[in-house]
Amino acid sequence: MLAQLNPRSFISGVKTNLSAVLKEYNRNEFHHVYPRQLLKHSNQDAFDDTCFANICFLSRSDNNTISGAAPSAYRAKLPQGITEILESNLLPASTFSDDFTVFANERADLLSAYASKLVS
Repeated sequence: MLAQLNPRSFISGVKTNLSAVLKEYNRNEFHHVYPRQLLKHSNQDAFDDTCFANICFLSRSDNNTISGAAPSAYRAKLPQGITEILESNLLPASTFSDDFTVFANERADLLSAYASKLVS
């Protein structure tokens, strides 16, 4: 489902090369939008850090650049116009608020709505 919208990588904004990612499992191409260590250290544990709402595709280089940074910190590394990046990854505007509960709920709603659209 995440591949349907041709997700764009965060920093470069280019379409993520999904043929390689989906052909062979490559965990470096899957990114936790909210890094696990951030959630652990900030006691934001209402949801499991590996929940589907917290996963997106990124290029390996963008994933390495972002590493364990908080979304508000890595937002500065993204281009000015991020609408296409957010839409192609089904990410809400709250992505960069550093509030995992709000983000996870809003992203789950976006994912659910898109899944419903695919099956109707």
